[in-house]
Amino acid sequence: QVKQLSEQQTLSSIESYLYLYFDFFLEAITYYDIGCRICYGTNKEKIENELGMATRAIYAYSTQEDIKTCFAGLLKEFKDVLSETIEETGYRKLATFIAIEESESSISGESIEDKQYNQLKDWRNGKNLPSGKKLTIFLENLDAYAKADSGFLTFDMCRITIAVDKMVNEFLLKTQNENCNQVDAELVIKKVLANIPKYYTTNLKRELEKRKSAT
Repeated sequence: QVKQLSEQQTLSSIESYLYLYFDFFLEAITYYDIGCRICYGTNKEKIENELGMATRAIYAYSTQEDIKTCFAGLLKEFKDVLSETIEETGYRKLATFIAIEESESSISGESIEDKQYNQLKDWRNGKNLPSGKKLTIFLENLDAYAKADSGFLTFDMCRITIAVDKMVNEFLLKTQNENCNQVDAELVIKKVLANIPKYYTTNLKRELEKRKSAT
């Protein structure tokens, strides 16, 4: 008869597997982030000393209790960048960039502003996520407000963080049949994802050295 693993043994096995599973994705995401910053960034000091936006978003999810998803971490990044570059920006202001059909608000009886804010809350909690079209309009409105042109970059970052959230949720579903608590399983996932700054700094150093030797 096969002896069942204890909960701690199960969590240890999950952690070992996740380090292998996420290794490729964390490498790819950080290289993408680094490439974006090097190609489009204008502040050399920031490029060499600060983490990229997608990396910061995933790290926020893995280390901050109030950030429920990686996509929520990215939305916070958008909010913080606007606060730094334009004016103090809260989630209600960020929500105003979401396109709402007037019929959508009239059916529920909510004002457009409340509908936008509740929709943003859903996005931050991983619910009712935007279609490609809705996401594109949101980002275009954000760019117009910031007088910026982020092109495909912010769209890709949104898709990256949403994809990581999907992987997390799919893995949590798989662990329902394992001998462990779902909350503890998510903590293990966060522990693994919290290593993303190490991937970033290692890959950034490698990339800067490669570019330096090429000149």
